[in-house]
Amino acid sequence: MNLQLATWVNNIKAFIFQSPIGTGTLLLGIAAIVTVFFKVVLPNTIQVEVQLTNEEINQLVQTQKTEEFLQVEESIQKVEGNSKAPVIDRAVVEAYRLKEVGRIDDSIEKWRSIANLTEGINDNLAAQSWFAIAALFLEKGMVEQALLAYDKSIGLKPDNAATYHNRGALKADLGDYVSALEDYNEAIRLKPDYPETYYNRGNVKGKLGDHVSALEDYNKAIRLKPDFPKAYVNRGLTKVGLGRHASALEDYNEAIRLKPDYPEVYVGRGVMRAVLGDRVSALEDFDQASRLKPDYPDAYVDRGVTKLWLNNIKGAKADFQIAMELAEQQGTDDLKVQMEQQIQELDNIK
Repeated sequence: MNLQLATWVNNIKAFIFQSPIGTGTLLLGIAAIVTVFFKVVLPNTIQVEVQLTNEEINQLVQTQKTEEFLQVEESIQKVEGNSKAPVIDRAVVEAYRLKEVGRIDDSIEKWRSIANLTEGINDNLAAQSWFAIAALFLEKGMVEQALLAYDKSIGLKPDNAATYHNRGALKADLGDYVSALEDYNEAIRLKPDYPETYYNRGNVKGKLGDHVSALEDYNKAIRLKPDFPKAYVNRGLTKVGLGRHASALEDYNEAIRLKPDYPEVYVGRGVMRAVLGDRVSALEDFDQASRLKPDYPDAYVDRGVTKLWLNNIKGAKADFQIAMELAEQQGTDDLKVQMEQQIQELDNIK
């Protein structure tokens, strides 16, 4: 390696390891210079060496404490304890550590520097870096920036199902259901055995009014993952919309079997039991929901309605009173007004 090239490399190493990433303007200027260098000079001279595997980097990018992550932690410590570890490996580990100690902005800029350094040489790593950046932006509530980061990641690696899935979820949260559906379709095309994507696509189809197709997606999610309580809940809700109440009740039963501390599902099952005429069992479900989540207004509203059906006016009024007070505490004005009206109507009953 000639002297000029060695000087460039040393400068880059100093940039990555000595700076925790400070001012954005300076970073962008340096990153632009570094990008040009790596795209123009290095491709014909040296390669960006990375010893961490794609799976290990994925674990760092997702920063989820899975069982697999415990093994990745060993690789992290090896990198940190090796002063001769590849430059990019050490930068990846540092980006993760910055996030781990709450330095989100610094972590974002570290990942951005890695993306800029590796784009055109190791697009897989550059795409992973933008994936990490998107997650960090979401942690800061910066939704538009997160979308742009997912776009960049997909542009560099258009065959990553997880990126389409996450971008679809973000678009769904923003109410862009048509575009979210397109992303889920692509994620499923790339990875047809991922139950969460079918579940989320079912949710989007439901929002778009395609309940029959949504039901098919929930069925697929459950076939792939039989112990998926949320899929049973939403399949039950879809069946309610299709008028299949008895079948919906079966789904609520299974969801509760899988997750017996799920107050919202007790309310859903209670409503189904009441609709099907089993109002005593419905009251038991509403009681359980209120025990699990005492500040859950719906449990008291639906219990109050069921008590009215059983001609328990005093009990209904007491439940509506609790629901009204909770609605006021939680700032749910519409529910508060509804409960006030219900209580007034009950007061007028002779």
